[in-house]
Amino acid sequence: MAVVGTRHPLLESAEIEQLQREVSAHVHRNNRRAVATPYHGPSPSPHRGHGMDLQDMRPYHPGDDIRHMDWRATARSGRPTTKGFLEERQRSVLLVVDRRGPMMFGTRGELKAASAARCAAILAFAALAVHEAVAGMILNRRPQWFAPSRTLDGVAPLLRAASAPPVEPVRDTTDDVTLSAVWPQLERHVARGATIYLISDFHEEMQPREDDRAPIPHSPRHETVAVRIVDPVERDLPAAGRLRLVAPNGGDTVVIDSDDPALRERYSEHMNRREEQLRMMCNRSGIPLVHVETQRSALRQLAELL
Repeated sequence: MAVVGTRHPLLESAEIEQLQREVSAHVHRNNRRAVATPYHGPSPSPHRGHGMDLQDMRPYHPGDDIRHMDWRATARSGRPTTKGFLEERQRSVLLVVDRRGPMMFGTRGELKAASAARCAAILAFAALAVHEAVAGMILNRRPQWFAPSRTLDGVAPLLRAASAPPVEPVRDTTDDVTLSAVWPQLERHVARGATIYLISDFHEEMQPREDDRAPIPHSPRHETVAVRIVDPVERDLPAAGRLRLVAPNGGDTVVIDSDDPALRERYSEHMNRREEQLRMMCNRSGIPLVHVETQRSALRQLAELL
């Protein structure tokens, strides 16, 4: 079983560089498109440029193109206001990488947090290969935001943070952030038409709730994809004798007899119900759900998303 508390990063620099080469080769091999006509068609152009359709009005931020200032709105409100245009040839990606306590678990030589970091790197490199902007958020006790970038150097801080050495779980989880709590911030940070990848085991989101509100609501402004990281033991409890289990937050400890077939059956039924609950939640929100198992190649499992 993998342990936490080491000082080594979850992904070494050499492995991240190898992933970048493999993903770039995969994307270019499967997305070759010859532009043989100057006329518009159903496929997006490989060239980048500003769109002409007005998307929305928003406060001016340093770095915005001053040519897009709306001077009338600025005069009416007294606050600098700029126009946002729908860039039909440009897309952006927001990667939400879960590093909360339950992600620091693994039984096949790798923590779930390591698989999450690998998935984030794969999705980031795939977006950069087609010149899409990549932004990010590390979901931990305090959310950590990363500005969008279209360069490897710009995305590197996000990947380093996702691959940082694991930390010991803490006992007090009252301040742990949840997806439902940060969702309004995600809505404000992401651009219209962007894709949000939620990379998590969704441990907290699969807990029983007092209301019927989905922790991941549907939004017409962008596309959301849930990438669930799964350790094999979370589906089937192996017969490994007496086991001492500690809660992800470092709290309660229990001892079980995993050789008991009735116990293993109840465990499987419980985990199946939780998976079904997550599936139904994603269906209600119109969110595709992709499972990535820690013991299998993440690149192969994410191939359809690329």
